[in-house]
Amino acid sequence: MGPKMKTSDEGARAEALFHAITEAATNARVGVIVTRSGPEPGQIDIVYLNTALASLLETSSDEIRRAGVWSFMVTEELDHIHEIRGRHARGMEIPNTFQTVMRTAKGTRVPIEVALGNVELDGQPANVAFIVDITARVEAEQGRRASQMLFDRVVKNAPDGIFILRWPKILFANPAGAHILGISEPANAVGVDLSQRMSPEDSNTAESRIHAKLAGARLDGPRQYRGKNPDGRNYALEISSIPIEFESAPAVLSFARDVTERNALLKKLGEAEAHEAMSTLAAGVAHEINNPLAYLLLNLEFLARELRELDGPEPGRTEGMQRRLDDARQGAERVKAIVRDLQALTRKDQNIRGPVELEQAIENALALARHETRQRVQIETHFEDALCVSGNSTRLEQLFFNLIANAAHAMGERELSQNLVRITFRRDGPQHVLVEVSDNGCGMEDEVRLRAFEPFFSTKPLGVGSGLGLPICKRIVEDLGGQITVQSRLGYGTTASVRLRIHDEPPEAPPAEAKRRRGHVLVVDDERAVADSLRFALKDDHEVDTATTSKDARAALDSGTDYDVVLCDLVMPVESGMELHAYVRERYPILAQRFVFMTGGAFTPRAEKFLRETQNPRIEKPFELEALRDLIDSMVAARG
Repeated sequence: MGPKMKTSDEGARAEALFHAITEAATNARVGVIVTRSGPEPGQIDIVYLNTALASLLETSSDEIRRAGVWSFMVTEELDHIHEIRGRHARGMEIPNTFQTVMRTAKGTRVPIEVALGNVELDGQPANVAFIVDITARVEAEQGRRASQMLFDRVVKNAPDGIFILRWPKILFANPAGAHILGISEPANAVGVDLSQRMSPEDSNTAESRIHAKLAGARLDGPRQYRGKNPDGRNYALEISSIPIEFESAPAVLSFARDVTERNALLKKLGEAEAHEAMSTLAAGVAHEINNPLAYLLLNLEFLARELRELDGPEPGRTEGMQRRLDDARQGAERVKAIVRDLQALTRKDQNIRGPVELEQAIENALALARHETRQRVQIETHFEDALCVSGNSTRLEQLFFNLIANAAHAMGERELSQNLVRITFRRDGPQHVLVEVSDNGCGMEDEVRLRAFEPFFSTKPLGVGSGLGLPICKRIVEDLGGQITVQSRLGYGTTASVRLRIHDEPPEAPPAEAKRRRGHVLVVDDERAVADSLRFALKDDHEVDTATTSKDARAALDSGTDYDVVLCDLVMPVESGMELHAYVRERYPILAQRFVFMTGGAFTPRAEKFLRETQNPRIEKPFELEALRDLIDSMVAARG
């Protein structure tokens, strides 16, 4: 029995269905082509194609039939197409759809997606292909890839941390954000509880601000939060957040900048500004105190010397007066020590360097600190050998004076025999020396020791300590290129260790003492008390004239008097010592070389430059009278 023949009704129904499908495809801009193998090898006959395919290829259906469908395939895709056809011909499985590229009659490349199907026409196998232009889809995919590339370049390589949060959990973190949290891979940051990385106070603040953001509130700008990683690193983050929707739920996008180093830098800058202001204040205060202190000490020393020379009938009464003067001098010396510490903050003599005998500097400091150590502690010294350090003798003496005084004050109320301050120094390598000042006093807690170098911090009772001793020591040592550390144990004592560079060359031998010759001295100071005190202090050894105004000073200098020494205050109203010196240098250049400048601690940049460039000696107020006498005697003797 032969195959069942379709009735005419079935044929008409199938034809109508075919036309409906092809028309729908055409309306949907889906190309349809039906092909079968021709009689010749490799020949492909086009049985049917719709107008949508012709429109896609920008030509006519007749041209496609004439040229053949292969002529519209781009060259680089032919091998791929032939591979698919070969697999199909061998009965192998092929994909239902695949993507390729065709070229239109006008040369335009069109990406397409092809869906293949097998049919039987008139008892012969045929292929049906549905062809869809996927240009929009490809462009969308390219846009997505460009967005992904932009995301990788911008977000993943951003220097600031970027987080997506659903508080307190992290849903996304870029590499910089993971690094801030001490996490090696960004993926490992997902799920981390950020509240556990913040201080409790900041965590509560962050939570309330995030809820407010999600509720639509407008908050102020970025806020800083403090945190700590599991490795112990403390950090500060400046975070800005905006509400977003992520994975179909509310979330926040946060931008976090690590400002730990910036905050540390700002803190240092603030400290530097505060120090500069404190230095200016200290210089001004020191200058104002030094002038009255100078004539106070000069007069006390003058009275003490005169009193010792009295040979009255009541020696007991004279001794009592002498003790009162000694007490007054001791009080003035304490003020002098405080002023010296204030002046050290200005660092005006930090560049004056030279070889200093370490043992002599310590001995001088011990002599200065005698009123602090007397009847309070026993001093023990051990010096390895004679060493010179590179530094400034005045500042080194001040350094050791402060360390010795601090050690003496640490003893408390105990018997003298129980209190010991030990001073040692020894070589510390070929180029350095280590000086240690140790006491067996009360010691310090770690919290106090860590603040020991903080200016104005003191545990001493009000009126006993200024809180400047150790900060000044630190400044002096660091200016000299050394290091200072403090080790302490509560109840057992404290050791201050100073490491200084050894000076390779020994100091010059002091000049031989010159025979005293009476000279002529001019004192120029706007403080009459200072000028008069100097005149009384020096009048037994030299002729002394005084001038308290620039007009009087010029008159004395223009008088033709052959002054051996001119003691001139550096800072004066109307005309400063610098201007007076310039006046003399222009008219009497040799006399200008005999100026000695008196300074009280207030230094303008111009004054500092002047002192650096001028070779004339200078002396600090309040004066060491013997040192002043020695200087004047040497200058007078040099002329003789």
